[in-house]
Amino acid sequence: MRLHGHGYVVEVSLAAEETNEYGFVVDYNELKVFDEYVQSRCDHRHLNDVFTFQPTAENLARHFYEWISGTQSWPLLAVRVSETGKTWAEYRLPEKVKAVNLHVQLETEIQVGCSQPTFDEIRKLFRDDCQPFRY
Repeated sequence: MRLHGHGYVVEVSLAAEETNEYGFVVDYNELKVFDEYVQSRCDHRHLNDVFTFQPTAENLARHFYEWISGTQSWPLLAVRVSETGKTWAEYRLPEKVKAVNLHVQLETEIQVGCSQPTFDEIRKLFRDDCQPFRY
């Protein structure tokens, strides 16, 4: 298998029934701890070596959700991991009622490596006229 890279964008959604006295759900500066965690653990790393699970967008979203909920006191609603502008996976609890939602997209993307088969390797598993999916 050939090693190839991915770029992900991680978004955190927070929700509260009311904002704090300054008009925030959570101050942006408080979110730096999550950005630092993601960058130090994932950026330019081979995710198969970092995590004990298969590093799909779905599993990454769940992992980041569980990390935030286990280490921070933020009113966490969801975590979304995007591989492209049109594809993402989201892990969330059921929607909160009457909530002020805050969606934060980290400014820095992470570049990672994953061991996945190339298109030619996949084609060998199927028939020769296999065509890539088009959206």
